[in-house]
Amino acid sequence: MSQTIPLFANPGQTISLAVQTLDGYGERVDGYIPQVMSVYFPDRSLSQGFPMTMVHLETGLYVYDLSIPSGMTALGTFVASTLYLQAGTMAPVWNTFTINVARPFGNSSASPI
Repeated sequence: MSQTIPLFANPGQTISLAVQTLDGYGERVDGYIPQVMSVYFPDRSLSQGFPMTMVHLETGLYVYDLSIPSGMTALGTFVASTLYLQAGTMAPVWNTFTINVARPFGNSSASPI
């Protein structure tokens, strides 16, 4: 089972990746703490330091705060993946986040040639 979740951000922002851990009946449960397995930059290079454990907020709800770098190199699409094992079945559940980073509206300029 997997899901792709689109997110939108600006350079320099911190975004939250949120995951619900569900049992076979679709109920939120605790059990296996989700991990952020990888984060890829827009140039497809791999971010270091992963996997990282997500933070427990309440039953079956976990979050991980990801800081987007600032500057022009942060523009583009980041890809993050999370994994947990479904309670009861031990089936792997992957979530893929596509984080589309663009300049904030009104903060760009062009100079005449």
